[in-house]
Formats: sequence, structure tokens, C-alpha cells
Amino acid sequence: MELISHIDPLINDIDIFLIPDKLRLVLRASDDGFDKKTFYKKLKNIERTVLILQLKDSHEIIGGYNPLAWRELKGFGSVDSCYETCNSFIFSLKRGNLENSVFSKVKCPKRAIYREKGLGPAFSIDLFMVKGGKTWGCYKSDYECPIRSSDEYFQIENYEVFQYL
Repeated sequence: MELISHIDPLINDIDIFLIPDKLRLVLRASDDGFDKKTFYKKLKNIERTVLILQLKDSHEIIGGYNPLAWRELKGFGSVDSCYETCNSFIFSLKRGNLENSVFSKVKCPKRAIYREKGLGPAFSIDLFMVKGGKTWGCYKSDYECPIRSSDEYFQIENYEVFQYL
């Protein structure tokens, strides 16, 4: 409920039991594949997506919301290597301790979503796929606050992407 309310402020007017009807699973890495090629193929032209990562050996759930369609850039150094949006955010949810959860809005809309060749999905460098889809990174850059206390790469158990309908 908390996550969806950041996407749709009117969610308070919707019955909590209708929320699952507003999310459609598009990709589950453990079923479809972890790699960036699968990510971009499954998400081509799909807007309003929520990426949810389950960290390995942790109770931490992190992710982000992208209101735009994901598209991979085919070359380096292009002027349009970023998507601009004011509506994306990243988050960290602490199971059993929601008061320590973090919701971080983009503060530099021109660099909200990266799409460099060779890179997987990336919310600037604040949350990005590193290689093979099981290694990710988080560095404080273009979003209001960091969603992890460490800037070391980390491993994930799984990730899922939902479209908000």
C-alpha cells in the first residue's frame, strides 16, 4: 500500500483489496532470466513499472518506479543516454520495520533513468544492474537519499517487475 501510494496519490480512495488488480507481473527473473537482454525484451514499450529486488542473504527489499518505457540504447556517448522524468523514485523496504523504509524521489530529473549501451536497468547510478542480472549497485547521485548504507555491489536472490495499471 505504501509503495503504491507513491505512484498514485489517489490510492487512498481505492479499497486496499483492489490493489493487486492494479499490478501486473511482467517479468520474474527466476522464471524468465536475470540478464539485461531478457529485461529489455520483456519490458519493451511497457510504461509505469515497479522493479522489486530481493537481496541475497538479507530481509531487505529494494527497487524503483519508472513511469517511462524501458529501452536500451544501442550506442555510446549519445546525447539521449538518459530519460528525463520527475516521477521516478527508488525505495528500500525493511521487512517487519517499515518505519526504517526509505522512499527517495529523483532530484535530477534529466538523469532519472540511464540507458547506456551494455548497462541493464538503471535509476541513474542510485540503483543499477551490474552484470548478469544477479549483481547490482547503489551509489548516491541523482535521487534525494541513498536506499542502502553500503556502496558495495550486492547480490540478489530474485527480481520482479510489475506494471502499474
